[in-house]
Amino acid sequence: RLHTQVSETHILQVKCSMCECGSLFEGRQKESCARAGHRARLHETKKRFFKCGACPFRTTTLGKPFPPTPCPRCRCEDWDKCGMSAAAERTKAGAGFGTDV
Repeated sequence: RLHTQVSETHILQVKCSMCECGSLFEGRQKESCARAGHRARLHETKKRFFKCGACPFRTTTLGKPFPPTPCPRCRCEDWDKCGMSAAAERTKAGAGFGTDV
């Protein structure tokens, strides 16, 4: 049941921080923003999960509908929505193995 929920979750509503310069980040503030003395405030946005259409590389976005840059491995710009867990998708894909035909 949890496996299904994780593999079918494409978008999460998350709390992140937004810098004065407009950049969103999870965790620690960017070093350049901290040096410039920018203040960060709590912000809610959507985190989306994507997989490259040509290779198995995965990425996420905060507050953007699609990744703004091409895949760093193969330079492909074809992004497909995917679930938040790669392991859940691999298990789902291999679900039919070992059964009698």
